[in-house]
Amino acid sequence: MRTNPEVARADVWVVDPRAMSPTVAAQCVELLSTAERQQMRGFHFEPDRRAYLAAHALTRLALSTRDPGVPPNAWLFTRPPQGRPELVIPPGSLRWRFNLTHTRKQVAVIVTCGPDCGVDVESVPPAFDGWEENAGVLSASDRAQLLAAPPEGRSERFHRLWTLKEAYAKALGLGLQLPFHHISFELGNGCPRLIPHSEEWHFEQWLPDPDHVLATAIRAPGPVTVHRHVGMPEIGPGLG
Repeated sequence: MRTNPEVARADVWVVDPRAMSPTVAAQCVELLSTAERQQMRGFHFEPDRRAYLAAHALTRLALSTRDPGVPPNAWLFTRPPQGRPELVIPPGSLRWRFNLTHTRKQVAVIVTCGPDCGVDVESVPPAFDGWEENAGVLSASDRAQLLAAPPEGRSERFHRLWTLKEAYAKALGLGLQLPFHHISFELGNGCPRLIPHSEEWHFEQWLPDPDHVLATAIRAPGPVTVHRHVGMPEIGPGLG
């Protein structure tokens, strides 16, 4: 297995599944495994099928963009019991890590070469009073930040905190097993920080569109450069 690059790099792709043309959607279906196609067809509603298709095809295309020697349909995945999906690393390939997330209107995939990583995207309703009902996932710091925000800003602030916790939990491989009410974040201008601050954790957050918020979490000992990409990678001869 080749040596990891010295400087950590993460790539994040964001796609609106509604923007896929019929031609691109058909090409994406061809990239999926038999099991993925069966799971996609199991969704009752077309927007859910399309979001699943976009997320899983995007994962394969993103990995092959970083490692062009492996065709998108050649990637194999495994899912340990109660664990996050992981790659079956091809012989001679780097130790790629990935994570995906999707809503009906936004899907995102993060790819790193070694470091643990997580990504989460959520839709942000204009009005949201449910944060009190979700008090079990909020720390005392979170509640103070929400109470300090004007009512019209609480929905976005709650979902900023929620996506950070989700991305962090996914990077740890714990999912909803993480005690969210013990985790706090200091919200910054796109560069949030874990409380207490940890030098090994790197977080970024942005709005891929006015109605969604996205967060990434990366665990790496050194600096991390996050490259953001909008849209599906081209499905060409080198990738198909």
